[in-house]
Amino acid sequence: MRWQYPEAMRGRFAYLVWFVGAVAWFFDAVLQLYSGTRQHAFWAVIITLLFLAAGVYFRRQAFKK
Repeated sequence: MRWQYPEAMRGRFAYLVWFVGAVAWFFDAVLQLYSGTRQHAFWAVIITLLFLAAGVYFRRQAFKK
């Protein structure tokens, strides 16, 4: 038996969750830069880029069919 995505991730616009997550992490990075903790801001930007890459990947998958 093959593993399948859960029903919530099969929707045509489920990839938007990744972009919303990227915006949240970017907002966190901006707040951390403002407060002066650069290391946390750096890692938040890295996670933002990962979320953006995942969003682009899953968007391509959603519109491939």
